[in-house]
Amino acid sequence: MLAGGHNPVQMAQDAATSQMQMQMAQQQMLAQQMMSQQYQMTQQQQQTQLANQWIQQQNSAQQAQQWLQDMQRNIPQSQESAAAKWQDERKNRWTQQERRQEQPTATAFEEQEVQKIDWSAKARGAFQRCFLSPSTSESPTAENLRQQLGICIEDKGDLHVIPGPISSFDELNCLPSYVLQDLQWNGITNPLPIQCQALPLVLSGVDVIGIAQTGSGKTLSYLLPAIPHIVAQPEIQRGSVSPIALIVAPTRELAVQIVEEAHKVLKKSQTKERPRGVWATAVYGGGKKGQQLKDLEYGCEIVAATPGRLIDFVSQKNMTLERVTYLVLDEADRMLEEGFAGDMETISGQVRPERQVLFFSATWSHAVQKLAAGLCNPGSAPVRISVGQDKEGSLTENSHIRHARDGIIQTVQVVDIPDDYEKQVAEKRRLLEDYLSGILWNAADHKILVFVSQKQYADELADKLWKDGFKAVAMHGGKSQESRLNTLDRFRKGEFRLLVATDVIGRGIDIPQVSHVIVFDMGSIDDYVHRIGRTARGKDGHGKAMVYFEYYHKEPQIAGELCQILEASGQVVPDDLRRIAREVEEGKRPVFQYKQKWKSWDRKDRWNDNKDNDNKERSWGSREYYHQTREHSRDQRTDWAKRTRHDRHDSSSDR
Repeated sequence: MLAGGHNPVQMAQDAATSQMQMQMAQQQMLAQQMMSQQYQMTQQQQQTQLANQWIQQQNSAQQAQQWLQDMQRNIPQSQESAAAKWQDERKNRWTQQERRQEQPTATAFEEQEVQKIDWSAKARGAFQRCFLSPSTSESPTAENLRQQLGICIEDKGDLHVIPGPISSFDELNCLPSYVLQDLQWNGITNPLPIQCQALPLVLSGVDVIGIAQTGSGKTLSYLLPAIPHIVAQPEIQRGSVSPIALIVAPTRELAVQIVEEAHKVLKKSQTKERPRGVWATAVYGGGKKGQQLKDLEYGCEIVAATPGRLIDFVSQKNMTLERVTYLVLDEADRMLEEGFAGDMETISGQVRPERQVLFFSATWSHAVQKLAAGLCNPGSAPVRISVGQDKEGSLTENSHIRHARDGIIQTVQVVDIPDDYEKQVAEKRRLLEDYLSGILWNAADHKILVFVSQKQYADELADKLWKDGFKAVAMHGGKSQESRLNTLDRFRKGEFRLLVATDVIGRGIDIPQVSHVIVFDMGSIDDYVHRIGRTARGKDGHGKAMVYFEYYHKEPQIAGELCQILEASGQVVPDDLRRIAREVEEGKRPVFQYKQKWKSWDRKDRWNDNKDNDNKERSWGSREYYHQTREHSRDQRTDWAKRTRHDRHDSSSDR
């Protein structure tokens, strides 16, 4: 060690370390300088490239413009005008496309029309109609059994021998075994009277008109024969929207109910012969079109539809009815009325002329009978049967007298304050609310259905009863389809005790265990029969019906018709109701007089123009025809606006 304490080795190491640190710092500075220079060069190159591209584009645009100018100088006058015309057409097409996109989708649907089919030029294969051996002679016990069941053969049509009624489903050997199993599974052991006679008739291949009381089992009378009719034909391939059996109904709820009944007997329809089975679906307005088309494309043999949505699908060529050989009109009298007659004429023209046609309803008339005959095969007459009607039939001298379902106790409350209509309406509402409170408090198991004409009053009444502690709900055409179906399903299950509804469920809807039906607004006598028929369903059903009657000068005949239906059903006729009917006959009650030019109007027979059109009846007192007259627009601010009468067209959205 040297003097002074310095170590030469340590000093050398420190110097080497310092030198290395200086060299590393210099290298880092050089690296940063190089990176900065590269970044600057990269930015300059990019800017240079962008500038070059912009110059090239400008040059290309100038060259293109120069080229167009040179071409235009060399184009002949005719070609120049053609080019200008092409540009104008292109501009117009673009403008029209923008307008179509701005317009609602429904407008495009309304512009489309159903194309008529020339059936003489169509090659059509034969199909099987008859599935039972024809009877050669009348069974001696058949007529006795008909009398016991209340069945009347009103018109034999083209049949010389009417097959006898059946007593069990097993007698129909043509029904698949899975149908009989599903019937047993659902607790359906024996056929109802209308089914006893209608099933062998339909399976014999003839057109049938079936008239029976509400809740008598008419749905299965046409659903069960449809199955062997379908199985005997080639299977519908997936993706083909061409049903075999078409059932037309007036309301959405009824179409959905028909499909639900079909599903009960088609659960086990997948067999070796038809691996996919037999499928049914509903088509109705207010539902999602995409989902309905998806169900149809699966290959559905049975379609229950409302007329409006069905025509939409046919006009847009989403489905075809050329394979339909089995056509059913449920609530047929309603489907053949003026409101639906045009739609049925359109649908009929899309279905094969040699189809089998069935009509089922609870009410019937001479006018409807003539229209129904026009839908059948040319030169053939349908067989008409009735159950629970007069012994002479449904089209006799007393055929205008309607018959309510047996087992219904009918009560009529007359509210007659002709000098003060608003006081009369207030009194009706007070009586209704008192009656509802009484039956709701008396028994917890009462299930009540109230029919009104105004949607607003339906909501008001349901809200008031709910606030009073009763589970009540309203249902009308102003609510969405999902809401209506959900409400109806929950009412069937008993989650609601009371349902206030308009005429959307006035026909065909089966609701079990309805104890009371209340008709707040009378409407026509046919509507009254169908509405109170929502109670006393089934073979031995019982129920009560209450109607609040008020005289209406545009339908003066209702008082007398209601007296007749009460007498025919063995019910008590109130003295006030008899008095009003007598005053109408004596001319002491005001009656609306329609103009002569409207009275003399004669409706053409849509399907029988070549037949005798004499003795045509037109119910000029009915409200639907009053809507078509000028008197309606003149009176609507006075009498009609005050009247809270029955809305016949509340279910028009179903179309």
